[in-house]
Amino acid sequence: MGSETIMRTAGRRVPKAATTDPWRYLIGRFGLLQIAAALVMTIAYAPAGPVRLSLYYFLDQDRYLLLFGGGVLLLLAYWPLPGRPLPGVSRTRAVQLSAIAAIVAYLGTFFVLHRIALSGDEQSANFAMHYFAKGQIAWAVPDGMHDLVPAMTPVYTFIRGDGAYLTSAYLPVSAAIRALAEALGDGWLAGPLLLFVGATAIWRAARIMWPDRGYAATVALVLVLSAPQVLMNAMSPFATTAHFSLNALWLVCFLRGGRVGHGAALLIGLAATGLHQWHFHIMFVSGFIVWLWLDRRRPLALLYAAACCAYLLVWQVGYGALMDALLGAVQTDGKPHSTLIEILIGRLHRLDQLEPAESLSRFAAWQVMLLLPLALAGATGLRDPDGRWSPLLGCALACALGLLALTFQDRGFGYRYLHGLIPAFGLLAARGWLVLEEQRGKPLPAAALWTAALLTLAVGLPFAMWRSVVYAAPFEAAYRAVRSAPADYVLIDTRQVAYLKDIVRIDDAAPTPVLLDLGYVPAATLTRLCTRSRVMLFDRHQAKALHMTLLRRPTEENATTIAARRAQLHRLGCAMPVPV
Repeated sequence: MGSETIMRTAGRRVPKAATTDPWRYLIGRFGLLQIAAALVMTIAYAPAGPVRLSLYYFLDQDRYLLLFGGGVLLLLAYWPLPGRPLPGVSRTRAVQLSAIAAIVAYLGTFFVLHRIALSGDEQSANFAMHYFAKGQIAWAVPDGMHDLVPAMTPVYTFIRGDGAYLTSAYLPVSAAIRALAEALGDGWLAGPLLLFVGATAIWRAARIMWPDRGYAATVALVLVLSAPQVLMNAMSPFATTAHFSLNALWLVCFLRGGRVGHGAALLIGLAATGLHQWHFHIMFVSGFIVWLWLDRRRPLALLYAAACCAYLLVWQVGYGALMDALLGAVQTDGKPHSTLIEILIGRLHRLDQLEPAESLSRFAAWQVMLLLPLALAGATGLRDPDGRWSPLLGCALACALGLLALTFQDRGFGYRYLHGLIPAFGLLAARGWLVLEEQRGKPLPAAALWTAALLTLAVGLPFAMWRSVVYAAPFEAAYRAVRSAPADYVLIDTRQVAYLKDIVRIDDAAPTPVLLDLGYVPAATLTRLCTRSRVMLFDRHQAKALHMTLLRRPTEENATTIAARRAQLHRLGCAMPVPV
């Protein structure tokens, strides 16, 4: 693509304050805005308490990170910093920094997340990883347990072949990458290795964009590697780091151009679309298709658009048909599923609750505080003096679409549904640094970038890790309790305990006791289990002892069935409580 020309401010109207120091104008006002948003949201939300998970995250984690980040931005805007310009980062140093971040992430799998998949998304990834690592395309249900499949099925799984097989409900590429790491010795290495690949790719993409300004790559690399969201997602089994890495690789190939570059980008796109949900990569690519069209490279735009359609056919039609042919069609698991109308109403209800504000604030809070203001500066004035659009218009459009989509993510570290867009935000931030330098007429101080990164790593990251550990502790304790119970089967009464169903999972490393969601155990099967096996029960009483979040009333759709099974257990004199 060649070097991008940064437009000078001559002839353009800029705010009066910006004519003296656009850096102070942008960073200072963004800091004030961030602090004001945190305070206003606290006043609005704190009296109601954490009535939903995203609000809990804001009140427990994000508002403090926002206030801290806003304060640092004000410090950077008004505190005199040494004027030494930012140096470029060599390829060797970029590899070293990326490797250090990968090592930090790998250590975090032990000491922060304790190698427990907390959410259903993470469980689904680990579940598929295990059977892929054994060279299988599904988990074969053991003989004599077919009637228990709906009760033992983890969330986000499919039952196939008359209950003979279980598969992940997600597309397979992310789990396959984890399976490859498992075959090499440790599946938890996948996230750190993907972080390493993605970070070095971001550095390379910035070098392609600005070959004569190596320090632009420094900005992109440092902002990405210092972000709590980037580091903590790499510790987890979430597919987010795979999206981050493959999108960064796609950017390198796309910006390189030519037959080799675009051919490689198309192949990477095929893999990225099949990571776990197809729409994330296509949303990312769509901004670049628009840029190609506006740049009058319409055959190439049509090629990428056709490729996206082909990706959909491969993964949404072909992959499903192949699995149906090999394993049998997907069966209903007896669990309720939302209709399209219910899903749409739920999305509108989120707007009524102002929930998107919590998601946006979470994304801002879990980045280095300079990322978003610099990206905003970089997303302006994207035409060159000849009127042609910069390729970074694709980054800006992709980020804008992601910010507008705002899918409810439930659990996660930061706002992980924008994780695949972080390479685009990084490049926009690098351009923003260059734009501000052009407007100032002198280099920005390197100390601003180093201060923001070091304070994030020294304060923001430890705080995010600490609060994440505190949040996860009751769930980890519950899972360890049921796994260590002296029983063949543990029945989980999921009523009135938030997310308790997520401890129902299949673990090849610990096949017994078998964990069962009580609401999906057939009555006849329950009688058989009680007469032939050791059965124990985990319900709200143990959950309360472990400080799990109790709900005021049952929220499970099958609460009536669970009540009937509890009455049956009482009549049978079955199922002692799990000791906690």
